[in-house]
Amino acid sequence: MGAPHPQKTPKTRVTLRVIPKLAEALAHPLDSTPKDGPTFVRNANGSAMKPESFTNWFHDACLKAGVPGSAHGLRKAAATRLAEAGASEKTLQAVFGWTSPKQAQNYTKAADTRQMGMDGSRLFERIATQESRTTR
Repeated sequence: MGAPHPQKTPKTRVTLRVIPKLAEALAHPLDSTPKDGPTFVRNANGSAMKPESFTNWFHDACLKAGVPGSAHGLRKAAATRLAEAGASEKTLQAVFGWTSPKQAQNYTKAADTRQMGMDGSRLFERIATQESRTTR
């Protein structure tokens, strides 16, 4: 399991398992990271990086790489992918540390709408196939 990820609301702590590909990518950088607390994102001096500093650092890294991106965008993309994979509101709350289901509902509603649209498209396709068979 990964270390707890601190949220803006100190009452909420989240622990996530680090997936194998991420663990592999982080293996060497994490070897030299102090294990004295829940933070593994550190600045050049080795101190825990404040959320605002990480946001700025991530934005600068995206600009340098020539790709669009922000820390919030990364979090939003993760929530979207989980919702589209079928994660429940409760699962999204647990992963992202949201205490209210309201934020999770934004993602599950969008994922449900997208899925229903795809399901509807498949129904149209099936209807068209059936109609073409009956007119032959």
